[in-house]
Amino acid sequence: MEKSLETAINIRKFNRFYLPYFHLLTQKYLNTEYSMAEARILYEIYENKEISARDIVGNLHVDKSYLSRILKKFESKSLIKRKLSSDDSRKALISLTESGKTLVESLIMESNHQIEKDIKGISDNDLDKLSYHLAQIIKILGGKDENS
Repeated sequence: MEKSLETAINIRKFNRFYLPYFHLLTQKYLNTEYSMAEARILYEIYENKEISARDIVGNLHVDKSYLSRILKKFESKSLIKRKLSSDDSRKALISLTESGKTLVESLIMESNHQIEKDIKGISDNDLDKLSYHLAQIIKILGGKDENS
């Protein structure tokens, strides 16, 4: 068996373990009205402060039409705002409103608490190993330094 096929099989095996372990197969993220994809899009906006829809599509590899529907939903709930870019008047920059920031910060806090609860009981030594290996996965798959 080719190494790449073996690795693909192992990644799928890990995903089958990881997704249910951290409750990521539920319809709504952290018992909110938002899906995992919607929460991730909100987080992307939060992290970037201002970002174009094109950049969200590129960063998250989501369909433009799907993203457009989600952004309209966020606008209707007053979670995001748009303004024209000062560099390019054809491009709108998306940012969070205060209520959007509050929502994302509460999701981050709740997610941290949920994961902390899920890994409670794992030894400090194993937690160190887990953190190291997670950083290595990001480094290898992302092609970036683990500290970036």
